[in-house]
Amino acid sequence: MGVIDGTYQLVKNDKYVELLTKQGVPEEQAKQADSLKSTLRVKVDGKKIVLNIDDTVRKVENVLVVGETVEEKVFGDAVGLSTTTLEGNTVKVRSVDKEGKATAIDRTYNFSESGLEVVIETKAQKCTRSYKRI
Repeated sequence: MGVIDGTYQLVKNDKYVELLTKQGVPEEQAKQADSLKSTLRVKVDGKKIVLNIDDTVRKVENVLVVGETVEEKVFGDAVGLSTTTLEGNTVKVRSVDKEGKATAIDRTYNFSESGLEVVIETKAQKCTRSYKRI
């Protein structure tokens, strides 16, 4: 769909380690996650938004559905309940922990012809992940 569909290579994280550690991820694991230069493939198919993530450690496919709450693999083995909206070239996802142990995480995917910027926010932290279109 428009500029959303495509493959993106992570080029930069800003405050990603801090966000992960505030969410309870051990610091060494957060630093390892920060060092990975993941590839993200995005495909919009009707109300479905398919995210394929390959970070050399794992490959994950998540299927989000606009206007619905679905299970999503959010970090490692953690599964969250995610609700998605689509507004033009922006996808917004709000994820909550199934067990209610962690705070909600809001992700805003801003797509452009040249790449993608993902802003991830919790009550305590905000980070930005920048991708180039490949």
